[in-house]
Amino acid sequence: MTIKYDELRFEIKELISLVRLDEKYASLVAEGLLPIDQQAINCHWQRQNRIEELSRKYGLV
Repeated sequence: MTIKYDELRFEIKELISLVRLDEKYASLVAEGLLPIDQQAINCHWQRQNRIEELSRKYGLV
């Protein structure tokens, strides 16, 4: 598997950002500060899928 440095850097930055967003989301939901609606659930699902995809790509899972 050949990975370009710029692509690697971009995707690792994306992964870090997604994990941070997921932590914030979980915290807000747990504290009852964020209403859970269909849009929030869809965004969370997409974010989780992307985190998993990037994690697998770089052998982090």
